[in-house]
Amino acid sequence: LGLSLVNDTTNDTSNDTSNDTDDVSNRKRALLLYQSNHHLLIQQLEQCLQNATRQYHTHLTANTNTNTNTNTTSDIRTESNECQIVNWKFALLIATLMRHYHINTIFMKSTSTSTSPLLQYEHTKLPSYLANAFQDLYQEDGLLVCGRGMGVLHLIASFCRFYVDVEEGHVALLQDELEEELKELERNQHSKREKIMKIQRQLKIKPPLIFVIGLQDYERSCLISILERWGTPTNLLPQEVTNESGQGKDRSVLYARGGIFLITSRILIVDLLTHVASPKDIDGILVAHAEKISNESTEAFILRIYRTQKRFASDMINTTLSSGAVQQESSIIQSYKYGFVKAFSDKPDALVQGYSKIEKILKALFVRKLYLYPRFQASVADELGRHSPIVEELHQILSPNMKVIQITIAAAVTTCIREIKKAVTFIDWTKFDLTLENCVTTNFDLKISHQLDSDWHRLKPSTKQLVNDLRHLRQLFHYLLQYDCIAFWRLINNIKRMGAKSRNPSLWLLTPAADRLFKVAKERIYKIVSGKPTKDNPNPVGNIIPILEENPKWKLLHQVLSEIENKHEQRRKLSGTKVRSDDENSNIDDAIDEGRVLVMVKDEKTLENVKSYLLDGKEKMMKERWVRYL
Repeated sequence: LGLSLVNDTTNDTSNDTSNDTDDVSNRKRALLLYQSNHHLLIQQLEQCLQNATRQYHTHLTANTNTNTNTNTTSDIRTESNECQIVNWKFALLIATLMRHYHINTIFMKSTSTSTSPLLQYEHTKLPSYLANAFQDLYQEDGLLVCGRGMGVLHLIASFCRFYVDVEEGHVALLQDELEEELKELERNQHSKREKIMKIQRQLKIKPPLIFVIGLQDYERSCLISILERWGTPTNLLPQEVTNESGQGKDRSVLYARGGIFLITSRILIVDLLTHVASPKDIDGILVAHAEKISNESTEAFILRIYRTQKRFASDMINTTLSSGAVQQESSIIQSYKYGFVKAFSDKPDALVQGYSKIEKILKALFVRKLYLYPRFQASVADELGRHSPIVEELHQILSPNMKVIQITIAAAVTTCIREIKKAVTFIDWTKFDLTLENCVTTNFDLKISHQLDSDWHRLKPSTKQLVNDLRHLRQLFHYLLQYDCIAFWRLINNIKRMGAKSRNPSLWLLTPAADRLFKVAKERIYKIVSGKPTKDNPNPVGNIIPILEENPKWKLLHQVLSEIENKHEQRRKLSGTKVRSDDENSNIDDAIDEGRVLVMVKDEKTLENVKSYLLDGKEKMMKERWVRYL
């Protein structure tokens, strides 16, 4: 369709003499087509780019030589850093150039203003691919899926900043759309005009009411810190709603003021059921970690209540906002009437587990669109390629005891799989290469579980226990590298106690490999040295000598940090700057001169261990844990 529009308008010059009304409608049609389907037409438009450009210059030359009417030529004027396209036939061509060459400082103007909202908004700082994701998701509700570490929290923060800004954000765009509606209404339609003007006055009183659900505690703090770093005013920052935010009456007063609220699903569902928060007053909901949503989840129940009651309430104002069919309304007006739901996820691997999980999630979210932004996408790859990091990978050798533990865990895995093979004959075991490296690096237990899902009800309890044992053994591989020797010893002892109480005990605990595992794990903590027998004491009591083996990865981390500190100290001496590290009143510049190092870990438990190790040192940390263990 995009090719036919360009070819028809460039080849048929007789249509240039049509009346102004047809020209205006054609402009709207072309711009609306680009706005709604630009991601589908972009490849076709780029193919005809050279041909259309050549025809465009030919058309200009012909019009100049024949002195035709100036209304039939394409007049592109640049005023105050904006590009105004007078002739609609070249709107698609300019839009293609803008997207192809990443030109973000010019905007298209016609009688129907239709521009990208984020391109004009200067209060958020997003990379190009997140700006494109913002534009796609803002135009139409959906589920956005991107890779881990690509800044989904920054994208949520940009939505919070844009929607809460009354002067330059979403409300300003909605005001412009309502002004267009007022202009299109006939003068004798006083009732509709009065209602639209009443809505405009309400928008000036308070910002929209938007809830953000699905965020964890630390993500809420990070979201607020991102907005503060962008220079967001204090009155526009999101408010956290917890169990300490007062009773329902207090929260209803907060909701009446409008704004962004970071709220838990449990509190929001209670407020909806007790009418503390009315769905008709809620303008939209942002859902984080959408991969966790199912038909039985609390988030799905919240969205079901919101969507149904919001749509029922919007039927009362359906005839007041639109002068035509619903298909001709802009997405901004539709989001005001029916509300919006925008979901985010940065765990694509969780969306492919199970049968048609994405379809179920979209159904629970009440959205239709799925936006995918993988790392190999052109815009993402270009953005990440501009600032490619310099990676130095360090390989740390494990201690002899840790190597023995790895070998014993692998032997236990082999024992479990051998027993599963005897009990289950319908699995193709040639697909599983169960070497030591594969057991450590791959989720082999999940692959086996997927093979058994269809016949899970036919398996014996002992076989199901073997599958659970595989999951525990795979976790032991990772915990061996993350935990200290005392925490790992406590973990395997808990597994042993749970197996003893179970009706179907773990088979691998009865193998010689398990005995070797417990023996070596204990030797990492302490050893018992018996004294020499004497005449007075023929059977002396042994003495406990703590070993407290250090985690090799933590030792390597300490060496790397010490090396960085030494290099920074040498660089500071060469430059002649002196920074007092013990000065409590040192300013930000002094802190920057001292150097900042970011250490990233997997989970909170590892964070506590590494923090204690770096602050207290190995000796103090391990002695405290040894005393607590005793």
